[in-house]
Amino acid sequence: LYSRQNMAGKKVCRAELLKRCGFNGAFKGPIFGVVARLAAQKGIDLILANRDFFQANDVRLVLLGSGDRRLEEEVRALVREAPAKVHFSPRLDEAMSHLIEAGSDFFLMPSVFEPCGLNQMYSQVYGTLPIVSRVGGLADTVVDVDADPAAGTGLLCEPSAAGLAEALQRSLRLFADQPRYAAAQRRALARDFSWKMAAAGYERLYQDSL
Repeated sequence: LYSRQNMAGKKVCRAELLKRCGFNGAFKGPIFGVVARLAAQKGIDLILANRDFFQANDVRLVLLGSGDRRLEEEVRALVREAPAKVHFSPRLDEAMSHLIEAGSDFFLMPSVFEPCGLNQMYSQVYGTLPIVSRVGGLADTVVDVDADPAAGTGLLCEPSAAGLAEALQRSLRLFADQPRYAAAQRRALARDFSWKMAAAGYERLYQDSL
């Protein structure tokens, strides 16, 4: 367990994630997590289009999910190209999904479209900053740290390979500035996505419509 007041548990989850994926536990760079159905909608193609980023930088990429056979094969190919940097679990695994959410530093969700989305909310509750496309429910629930430094909880990008590339570069700059990154983490942990808040929003909408 961890909280805004004590983030020690986050470090424990990070170390366990590195261990489970066969990475060096002393790794200090950013970990990018993905938990998704492997489908074009989820922006997996956009992640694969940025394979050079993961190969060229001192980062780790952990993917969990299954789906489209072509995408699975392309992810496997990326693992073969960079086995020391990329880990892929082609299955459904609830425990591992929670570990990725908790142990990663950034959560990748560059969906081409997303009416609502849940993982971008989960990741904020875990203090993991989401990198999401500026579409649908993603844009509604993530505040960009560069556009709004006082309230930012993640990074938004256009739903394209170039848009994601730009956001990934921004994530490196953010992670390198640890006080700024930690402040964004605390803001993310403070988000409340409960039904209590949602119900209040619906009530306001109802009152405004009268």
